[in-house]
Amino acid sequence: MNCQALSCQAVSYQTISRRKQEDDTVEQLSLEIKNALLKEGASLVGFADIRCIPPEARQSMDYAISIGVALNPAIIKKVINGPTREYYYEFDRANQFLNYLAGFAAKLLCDRGYNSVAMLANDVKSVDQKTNSTPLPHKTIATRAGLGWIGKSALLITEEYGPAIRINSVLTDAVLECGTPFNASKCGECRECADACPVQAISGNHWDISKGRDNLLNVTTCSRRFWENKKLLGLEALHGSVCGICMAACPKTKRYVMGR
Repeated sequence: MNCQALSCQAVSYQTISRRKQEDDTVEQLSLEIKNALLKEGASLVGFADIRCIPPEARQSMDYAISIGVALNPAIIKKVINGPTREYYYEFDRANQFLNYLAGFAAKLLCDRGYNSVAMLANDVKSVDQKTNSTPLPHKTIATRAGLGWIGKSALLITEEYGPAIRINSVLTDAVLECGTPFNASKCGECRECADACPVQAISGNHWDISKGRDNLLNVTTCSRRFWENKKLLGLEALHGSVCGICMAACPKTKRYVMGR
């Protein structure tokens, strides 16, 4: 997974961890972490029980924090006809800020005696080049935390921001007050993202936890279009994963960028 791990795995933390777990209630610790992250600039914060995920993917941690940072609405509004240079820079800004927030949260947990691993918002080294996938997607943790569901675009859809949000995760052994997981899409009959895709990479199928990403999206076609756009704008060095047209087309994104 190649995540950024803080130095909180030492044996000396074991006694501290037992004492802290006696002192902290689940509700108190969760509220403290959430409020600290929101104060620091996070847009959404949720907690997930990830014990249903194979131990090797979750680094044997049982819980996770999902952190969201909303993208600038003024920039997203302009993406409906195609990505702009500002959009790619905004994407990169959000990723960097999310990496800071994950480290911030992991440090809070470590200071209280819990083990924690701050993941990277866009860890390109962990991506399997054959499948264009990672061992533990941030979207999986976000749906387990109840922050949103997976849309027909294969993006995380939130009520507050639609898919105009970037996410990151922190793995931990601290017991947290977890949200209610989303197990299926709430997109209904909407096809705005599929109809807007210039390369018809979106199938229009509904998501649920029994279906993989390939049921929703032709990743190869989507990625090719994305890299063509970056090359056209001369921004190959910037990391990113979507061209943004489907994101901007989502009705929930439109509501967000219009301030409603």
